[in-house]
Amino acid sequence: MESLTLAAQDRKEIGKGPVKRLRMKGLVPAIIYGGKEAHPRTIMINDHDFRKLMRGHSKQNVMMNLQLDDNGKVNDQTVLLKEMQVHPYKRQILHIDFLKVAMDELITVEVALHFAGEHPKGTNLEISLHNIEIEALPGQLPEAIDVDVEKMELDNPIMVSDLVMPAGVKVVGDLNRRVAVIVEQKEMVLEKPAEEAVAAAPEAAATEAKSEE
Repeated sequence: MESLTLAAQDRKEIGKGPVKRLRMKGLVPAIIYGGKEAHPRTIMINDHDFRKLMRGHSKQNVMMNLQLDDNGKVNDQTVLLKEMQVHPYKRQILHIDFLKVAMDELITVEVALHFAGEHPKGTNLEISLHNIEIEALPGQLPEAIDVDVEKMELDNPIMVSDLVMPAGVKVVGDLNRRVAVIVEQKEMVLEKPAEEAVAAAPEAAATEAKSEE
């Protein structure tokens, strides 16, 4: 996994007021948790720089090198982007959670399944799993696991055990879970509207009466 570098600064003021003022200045409040630190470290990053850096990347499990200014000295922190809170309609980044990691220690994370390719016409792709839990060293974590839809066969489900994992990546959990299956599209049978059914009733009764005569 590619490591991205981003400058960060410690944030001493907390609470709604200070955080709101930070956002007005183009800064994003964030925290670093995990590792040997007993308490999360409150920091702030530049909104514009972060958005520019994240172009072309997913919004989860992205490895970063945060360069923190510690009294004039740069302190590098290797972290994973774990959670990003975004305003529902303003698209403003409200808060970011970073997980501190050690490059030589295995970690367990949840990654997305990326379904690539087209299924045949006249079929539907029914997806049972959208994410999967994996274990790996931070430097070997993928941003997503690819699933090749074009290699799937009709009515033959692909299971977790069928997924191709990158080198050094191990699936956590039950391997017998169904990921997805391709099925034929079912034809929709349209029922007659109630008005047509009512209108057809007298005609059907008249026809039946004639047949009795």
